[in-house]
Amino acid sequence: MSTSDGLIRFVEQLRPGERNKGLFWAGCRAAADGLDTAPLVRAAEKTGLSREEAEHTLASAAEHIAKARAEHESLEPGSP
Repeated sequence: MSTSDGLIRFVEQLRPGERNKGLFWAGCRAAADGLDTAPLVRAAEKTGLSREEAEHTLASAAEHIAKARAEHESLEPGSP
């Protein structure tokens, strides 16, 4: 699924001091919706973040969402 134009615009408008936190938030939204994060990397690069830093932040966001889902599933009734 493609990334939301709104998330891309959000990331492109981030300023120093808010870029990592904002990118993490956008990455969480993208991961939760199963969206491609490559456009977010490119958007983050436009703000001055390196590709490596953007990819690391987005990987952390994906891990955060995966962990939250796993914890939620373990709390479902009937789970061991």
